Amino acid sequence: MSERISALKPGVNRKGGIGKIPGVATAVLILALGVLGFSHFDTETAELEGAGTSGSESTPATISASSTQALSPSVLTSAASKPFDLQQALTGTSINDIDIPRSLQADLQGNLIINEGVRELMDFFLALTGERDPGQIRALFAAAASEQCAPTCASQALAIYDRYLDYLDTLQHASELLQATDNLRARLQHVSQLRTSVLGEDLARDLFAYDDAYDNLRVAQWEIRTNPNLSEQEKMQALEDLKSTQPPELTAREQQNEKMNAVRKLSRQLEEQNIDAGARFAARSELLDEAAAERLQALDESRAQWKQRYEVYRRELVAIDTASLDAVDRESATEQLRLRHFSAQESQRAAALDRIQDRAE
Repeated sequence: MSERISALKPGVNRKGGIGKIPGVATAVLILALGVLGFSHFDTETAELEGAGTSGSESTPATISASSTQALSPSVLTSAASKPFDLQQALTGTSINDIDIPRSLQADLQGNLIINEGVRELMDFFLALTGERDPGQIRALFAAAASEQCAPTCASQALAIYDRYLDYLDTLQHASELLQATDNLRARLQHVSQLRTSVLGEDLARDLFAYDDAYDNLRVAQWEIRTNPNLSEQEKMQALEDLKSTQPPELTAREQQNEKMNAVRKLSRQLEEQNIDAGARFAARSELLDEAAAERLQALDESRAQWKQRYEVYRRELVAIDTASLDAVDRESATEQLRLRHFSAQESQRAAALDRIQDRAE
């Protein structure tokens, strides 16, 4: 239901700074609800976001070391070896050139503080679903956790990651049941019950406290707008009353969503009108701060370069597809062609795009 978008703040100088990304769990919920809209995570959204604060407003909880799993030694790099470059490992992915959120926090005893920042980091890497296999994504998350906090804290984060995947799997299996329920309030309550049953009451509360408040606000707005017993004037008054009683942080999120919707609308218009780079920058600068407009300009250039390279590769791929090759030789030739045009990691992205293209054809 929520879009987990952080504020667009002037003066942000992080490379592709990212505050919060759309929560994977929330995305599944919205797909199940089928209302109120949802924007998939993409690099344009991430490039626009400033550095926001992480974490729930409630007192953060910690998780004890006794309830965690140890990190696999293969995931981490020993002190004697060259440090593993996580950002480099994302080259060629949809989250390439976006800073990895440094959102994990530990208490004075070295235990992980469970708040929205944990979900921020989990969702960041889960955005790679379909581009990397689950084991690779888990390893990347584990490596990021080990960079951000001590071994005990990192192990606790990985334990939560595994439980979070269990929750997402359970939610996915429940999607048909959720879609069959017309009452949005009942759907929201069902999702809350699923979270508690899989994650436990404390972990579910600490990971989703902010999103729960936001989702309940959106459902309350929907209930007012669809109430047949209220006139239009009464609906407007009820919405204003609801707005006046909501927490300031939720008001801020509403404003952020409005701005992001305006940015997306502008981007679509610029694309449809085939506006040149200078005019695009000028148009975006009127709506955004200069740093955000510059990041979008760089993203435009990166996308254009990738599109050009991929189109050249696809033209050469036709010769392989039309040649008299068996399945094994065709696959080998295709892989060699990808590696001529792309890095090893970029070739995985190209392969994923090939599968999409082939299904469309």
